[in-house]
Amino acid sequence: MERWRDVVGYEGLYRVSDLGSVLRVIQRDADGKVVQKAKLLRASPRNTGVRFVVTLRKAGLLTGVYVDRIVLAAFVGPCPNGQTVLHGGRDFADNSVGNLSYGCLSDDRRRVRRSDGAKFVSIAEAARCSGGHESGIWHVCNGEAERAGGWGWEYCD
Repeated sequence: MERWRDVVGYEGLYRVSDLGSVLRVIQRDADGKVVQKAKLLRASPRNTGVRFVVTLRKAGLLTGVYVDRIVLAAFVGPCPNGQTVLHGGRDFADNSVGNLSYGCLSDDRRRVRRSDGAKFVSIAEAARCSGGHESGIWHVCNGEAERAGGWGWEYCD
């Protein structure tokens, strides 16, 4: 059964489910009259098409937030310093809490391939051997950048 919790920082305005759905909560004025109906928000792929974003409004300010981040914040807690959100598989559309975790980019143990065909057992090894940065390689592999350390990168089986 799908569980719902308030979106951290948007309590009473938005709720997020453990399956990655985001809901705008019904809004009423001081007299109890409905001024805004409840609505399930549609997550849009970020311009790279890899991670999904919803737009939340608070005090008239619109903010785009990553769905994976608000799921973990609501169900696990705040992101530890120096860590980021990791997806368990390659399906970045799966923002269910069971597919997400906090970790360092070096914890991403999927094999990667450099554009010249060289393969590495992890992003950390690729960075050590190529003289690049883990974060740059991770962003290329996840479609958020085109090159890191002068190379193209992709996950491989």
